[in-house]
Amino acid sequence: MKKISTLFVLLMTIGLLSGCGAASIMNARSDMEQSKVNYKNCLAQHPKDINSCNGAKAAYEADMEAFKTTSNPYGQNDTVNVNVRKQ
Repeated sequence: MKKISTLFVLLMTIGLLSGCGAASIMNARSDMEQSKVNYKNCLAQHPKDINSCNGAKAAYEADMEAFKTTSNPYGQNDTVNVNVRKQ
């Protein structure tokens, strides 16, 4: 009976920890998506002066790194690009 109790506690702990990981991934993805929207909006508002969007770009890149780190804990390297067109 003690082995079953120990196994149950272990499985519950693993379940709780994996739930926390899923929440972290969702938060990191949400932050990254919002930064991406902010960056694209800035580029749309300043098509002739993309340097004015350097802060938004830096925030997006930082959030992208956080998302990649959170969602790929084993170091797999996935790349997402944002294309910027000058008008």
